[in-house]
Amino acid sequence: MPIETEILPWQAEWLTSEDDIICLVGGFASGKTYIACNWFTYRCMQFPDGTHVVVGKDLPQLKRGTLMSLRNVLDKRNIRYTYNSSTGEISLSNGCVIKALSAANYLAFRSLEADTIWADELADWGPSAEIAFKRYLAPRLRYSPNGLKYRAHMKPMMRITTNPPMSTGHWLYETVVTNRYCKCFNVSLRDNYLQEGHTEYINRQERSLSPDLWPLLIDGQWGNAGSGNVYKGFSRQVHCTNPAPPLPPIAENAMQPLLWALDFNVALMCSTISQMYVQRSVYDPTLAPDPHRVSAMSDYTRLERPDYQQHLFYVIDEFRLPNAGAPDVLEAFLARYKYKAIQNGVVIYGDASGSARSQQMSSQQAARSNWAIIVQGLLAENIRVDFRVPTSNPTVWDRVNAVKSQLLTREGVGMFIDLDRCPNLVVDLESVSWRDDKVNEINKDRDPNITHLSDALGYMIWFERTLISGSQITLRGTMDL
Repeated sequence: MPIETEILPWQAEWLTSEDDIICLVGGFASGKTYIACNWFTYRCMQFPDGTHVVVGKDLPQLKRGTLMSLRNVLDKRNIRYTYNSSTGEISLSNGCVIKALSAANYLAFRSLEADTIWADELADWGPSAEIAFKRYLAPRLRYSPNGLKYRAHMKPMMRITTNPPMSTGHWLYETVVTNRYCKCFNVSLRDNYLQEGHTEYINRQERSLSPDLWPLLIDGQWGNAGSGNVYKGFSRQVHCTNPAPPLPPIAENAMQPLLWALDFNVALMCSTISQMYVQRSVYDPTLAPDPHRVSAMSDYTRLERPDYQQHLFYVIDEFRLPNAGAPDVLEAFLARYKYKAIQNGVVIYGDASGSARSQQMSSQQAARSNWAIIVQGLLAENIRVDFRVPTSNPTVWDRVNAVKSQLLTREGVGMFIDLDRCPNLVVDLESVSWRDDKVNEINKDRDPNITHLSDALGYMIWFERTLISGSQITLRGTMDL
């Protein structure tokens, strides 16, 4: 018996389109993956002897995302199948075999003839994506030897599903929009009223994302988050003034640990000093819970300032040392903060590699040397050290996005900077730009004196926001520094 499922109006139009190739660009949870799974399942059930392939950035990504979603739809439709966890291949009960292909291994597409291609998250396939798609995958959309038997009722089709790239300089935008390669649907989370907890999910996304990212990551529109100024949400008038009472002013808290974020460079050693303030929940008698039910205590409370983020960062100092090394950085820190650090300890953040590319030694040796000098020097002064450096760095985009979201989300401002003590960091946040010739890469060539302070700050913000979100981070150990 067929399984019925409710779909959105745009999904019905997309599902019934007879175009050979269609690109579906959508925001988070807009419904693009779900409808693609159903379209792909229909093709496999109707034409079981054809060649049907799902293509992603790499096999691990496919297993974590696309194939899991596809299997969920198969389960919901009561379609029996077996799954090869090694290759990602899915064999349906009607004899259809679904192949899982990695764009990272695009040379393997040479002998492919596919009746159905689903290219998922195409904008995130990486630096070889354009070659993999245009030269090796798209030309393989043609009747397979076994698919010829369905020629009277089936034509080869490819569907592309993806979040929008962060810049209109991306090859996918040029291909689909500028060169009109295929029909394109742009769809928004806001229109997906079938999403469970729809309104709250939108609110949650707006609370976690900088507003300049909403048109892309929520509404699925083409745009330019990866061009021009990197930290567009920063404002001296907003982020360099004291927050409204009862929040504390921008000043050092003598009872809190120092958050020290470092960026190692031979020509310019940069680091920032911050502290975190977590807003308390306070009783508010004006809140009126439903009198007909037992209410949680949270119904009677609010944050001290609901128009600010709960976790606030106060950036209170910066170090900017030209032609210096790790020993100079340590000496400068101890000269300014030794006794305060002894009292409350230090939390350390920074580049997992120790910016080893700029050191005259191997990457592993440079990272070990820089971090060893800092950590062992602090311990020698009886300073408690919390070493929060990951085994591998976040992507530039993840790090930048964390800072942008800390600057401003729907919840409000989340960072305040002492302008008098951090003038160079403020210039950094105002000046750092994206490269015009590459997507999502910061321009470090325009001025060698900028980017380093905001990079250092970004490592700390990314780490703490990741922890607050409940995600796990694998840390470097201090025993082998």
